[in-house]
Amino acid sequence: MPSAYYTGEGATATFPGISSACARSISVSGFSVDKIDATCLDSSNFKEYIPSFLKEPGEVSATFRFSGTLPVASVGDVGTATISFGLLDGETTAASLTGSGFLTDVSTSEINGTSLVEMTVTFAFDGVGTEPSFTAGS
Repeated sequence: MPSAYYTGEGATATFPGISSACARSISVSGFSVDKIDATCLDSSNFKEYIPSFLKEPGEVSATFRFSGTLPVASVGDVGTATISFGLLDGETTAASLTGSGFLTDVSTSEINGTSLVEMTVTFAFDGVGTEPSFTAGS
């Protein structure tokens, strides 16, 4: 059983146009695969399914503290996203998720006098260039 668990402390996110911003939260949608109905007329009790041979590469969203020095990303910007998890005790290299794609959404929070102004970006892995891949920490 591991002696430590990830809490988000030390995690970073880089996207096209954003490389050194204060990440406040990061959300990874995960990968998925469609199911194909393979039921025959003589099947009984339950439908039968097989997995599609193509996977859905997923998306990553992150919210950053907005400042005057934060580069402004634009919808459609193409490049690589890298999510770096914080180091666990004893690790010298953090776990990471990386892959190519493009920004599908860029928005800012409400501007008022009682809360931080934040920018949220959503990045879609494209499954074309660098396929999304997870590298374990070590």
